[in-house]
Amino acid sequence: MGASDRKKYLCRSVLVAAVSTVACSGNTPTGPATPTPTPAPTVQQCTAGQPMTTFTVSPSTITDGDTLTFNWTAPCGFVSIAQAGQSPFTTLQQSSDSYRLRPNTPGYPTAPGATVYEAKNGDTATPLRATVTTKAKVGPAISLSGAGSCYPVHAGNAGCNVQVTASASNYDSIAWSGCCSGSGTTATCHVPNPGSFTCSASATGPGGSAQTSMQVSGTNAAPTQSNGCWHGGVDAGCVSATSFLANQACAGDALTYRFVAADPDDPVPSSSLTCSATSQTPGVCTVCQCWLYNAGTMRFFVEFGTRAAGTCTLAVTVTDDWGAATTVSPSVTVK
Repeated sequence: MGASDRKKYLCRSVLVAAVSTVACSGNTPTGPATPTPTPAPTVQQCTAGQPMTTFTVSPSTITDGDTLTFNWTAPCGFVSIAQAGQSPFTTLQQSSDSYRLRPNTPGYPTAPGATVYEAKNGDTATPLRATVTTKAKVGPAISLSGAGSCYPVHAGNAGCNVQVTASASNYDSIAWSGCCSGSGTTATCHVPNPGSFTCSASATGPGGSAQTSMQVSGTNAAPTQSNGCWHGGVDAGCVSATSFLANQACAGDALTYRFVAADPDDPVPSSSLTCSATSQTPGVCTVCQCWLYNAGTMRFFVEFGTRAAGTCTLAVTVTDDWGAATTVSPSVTVK
């Protein structure tokens, strides 16, 4: 190879090397960067003898039916709670937490007395303990009080009312029955007429129910008589027995006895009262009739005739429509 050829060969070699160098020095395409994996969270494992920090239950004294609340803190593991000597009734997360134990669920005390609960983190260490004292349910108690009686009113069948009050404990609700109606601890017994009526009440609560009753009476007050006087006829003046005119009280006279009646049960004058009269001295006088002269004032007249000299004594009875009666015995001297 001549000098000229060698020179050309060297130039081509240098050119090829230069092109190769440029091609090799270029950036090679790559994909996105892969993130570094985050380790999955793990529960700190307890070491032998590592105890719970705190464990409490509230309230410490309950009545059967109350809800219990457990609170605790633990440094590690999982926390389980059980009645002492029994299997756990719940498994819970570590650290500070709480758990509510309701009636009729696993782990709830089933009898009055002391129940010991244990809290434990994992299978390590001696558990912490808390005690709950359970009292038996106390049933309701109830008693009634009130006036006990009233006077029913005739007019409009109004009757009368007695207020009744219940004294109760350990209850949720009170139901009234019999003559009583009401709500809560107060009720009204409606008495439509004289007689005996029963007001009943029942108290219901978690511990069961209790019933009681009381008697309420409708008392019929007797009618009254007043302003009794004597005269010789419907239109004659009325005078007392001591000043009765001698010529109006002679044997053979037809006389009258006038009085006013009233009914405490009926404040409105009415014809609900009836009158009857008899002679207690038939040899001296004889009764003809007793009749209502003026309903607006409830004025009654007794008509009687004299037979012989002596003391004429009448038995005058006024009766209301419920059967209560009042009898008076006026007397007058017959010449």
